[in-house]
Amino acid sequence: MAHSSQNILVIKLGALGDFIQAMGPMAAIRKAHPDAQITLLTTASFESFAKACGYFGQIWIDEKPNWVNIGGWLRLRKKLRNGAFARVYDLQNNDRSTLYFKLFNANKRPEWVGTATGASHQNTSPQRTAGHAFDGHIQTLGLAGITDIEIDTLDWLEEDISILISKRPISCSCLDLRLIDQKNVGRRRTMGHWHKHSRRKDIRLSSSAVTSKKTRPPLS
Repeated sequence: MAHSSQNILVIKLGALGDFIQAMGPMAAIRKAHPDAQITLLTTASFESFAKACGYFGQIWIDEKPNWVNIGGWLRLRKKLRNGAFARVYDLQNNDRSTLYFKLFNANKRPEWVGTATGASHQNTSPQRTAGHAFDGHIQTLGLAGITDIEIDTLDWLEEDISILISKRPISCSCLDLRLIDQKNVGRRRTMGHWHKHSRRKDIRLSSSAVTSKKTRPPLS
């Protein structure tokens, strides 16, 4: 078991809707490891957003190397192995993060909470993807004994996050988020409600950025 004073890695690369739904689980990880050095591996688009939440001691930017970028893969492997992580929380859980699991030495891998084959805390349940990403994170973190998970109300957010969606469209399914406000605790929010009330804490989402979900190639 990972102790609170050890190094912890959290992986969450995107996209915006999924990243927001992962904020509550990220806060729960911080609460479960109050004295740990927690590092977030994410993409450049979410760097300032991740810093603002205050849940992480370090933010690592993932180059997301493609298949032919051998140098990029070698740099990432070295960085992961030198991180001396006791546990990794994979909140991405896709082909790419599964490959990251394999970058660690087989006999020196940290505890891994996610869906990767061989993970110490592997979630193999088909129910993980049956609902919202938030619900899947609750199920996965529960395998590691983290059960006190709430939706992050983003009260710490003070900046306009429209920059986050300036380059990448958001799938409609990602915007069916369960947000909390003082009058409607825990009620599901549809995409229309999100846009109607998205000026809270200066959060602004451009409707022109919302597109239908498209099939993504591997390692997206």
